[in-house]
Amino acid sequence: MITAADVPTAVQWFEHRVSGAAAAWFDDRNSLEKMIAVAEEPIPGTSHDRINPRVLRAAVLLCIVNGNVTDAGKLMASHLERDHVQPNVDSFERAAAFDRALADRFPEYRRARGR
Repeated sequence: MITAADVPTAVQWFEHRVSGAAAAWFDDRNSLEKMIAVAEEPIPGTSHDRINPRVLRAAVLLCIVNGNVTDAGKLMASHLERDHVQPNVDSFERAAAFDRALADRFPEYRRARGR
């Protein structure tokens, strides 16, 4: 149970938790351009060609819903050119299916991809 006397301590605790690493994490992702850069970052401890496909797909969708279909298309095109030997994480077939689904759902994305 929190009392009025506990509020300053609770606020201080909360501020401490969201400062530092959490604040830096949000600062690194506070614009579409930064999200695109994060999507292209290699997974730590892997080769330069291994990215997190979930982050990439999220960035592609963010680009599309924000009207930036050109960057969405570029992100997806570069992802489809990658070596997809990532068992249980991604495959060329899964990435291509996602690309086709986006092209079916978003005509402006299809045009940006040159289809």
